[in-house]
Amino acid sequence: MSVSPIVDMAGSHHFNEVVFETAFVPEGRVIGVEGTPGGR
Repeated sequence: MSVSPIVDMAGSHHFNEVVFETAFVPEGRVIGVEGTPGGR
């Protein structure tokens, strides 16, 4: 899992992007195409 801050235009951050790199998702539950951003 990696966590990165989402910085706004004022230079502060209140939210984070969380990415689960090794999470297991059953094939029937995958939405979009594996390995592409946003499932596109």
